[in-house]
Amino acid sequence: VGLWHLTETNQTLLELQNPSPEDLETIHSFKHPGRQKQWLGVRLLVKHLTGQKDGKINYDENGKPYLPSGGLNISISHSGVYAAIAWSACQKVGIDIEQISDRINKVKERFLREDELASLPVPCLLEQLYVCWGGKEALFKISGNPGLDLRTDILIHPFDYLCNPKQTCQATLFHEGSVTQHTFHYRN
Repeated sequence: VGLWHLTETNQTLLELQNPSPEDLETIHSFKHPGRQKQWLGVRLLVKHLTGQKDGKINYDENGKPYLPSGGLNISISHSGVYAAIAWSACQKVGIDIEQISDRINKVKERFLREDELASLPVPCLLEQLYVCWGGKEALFKISGNPGLDLRTDILIHPFDYLCNPKQTCQATLFHEGSVTQHTFHYRN
């Protein structure tokens, strides 16, 4: 896993990346400078942490990222001034990073079942909502299925947020007739 706090200017990131003309076109298609910074940050992480020479990322028909050279499973995420990647040569990976805000309270019923919501104690509720969201988003990315329903197809098992030194959580993925168990890790 790699995480980058993007404090550099977009110009500095451009110089570090040395993008192709095609990549420059993509970068300039983003209207918001913050989104340009995130795009560059993710590619620089790929470039420097996986050994890829150009940081190139392709996407399959479902929008799942992959490296053109193959050999590594990757997942990417960005939020605000942070960019992150996860990669593995032997298993599928998923990563999600989020900046915590109250806005998640408006959508929690869209991604959490009633029993999941009921299992979250009030102390640190906001942080726990983000743990659940991030875990479901990471499993969504692992599955590569755009039809996966976060609310019904992924179950986050009750976890003790305040007394969990390993910062892990269990989840069940119901996908295409199969049921698989997953452990995900979270950090504040």
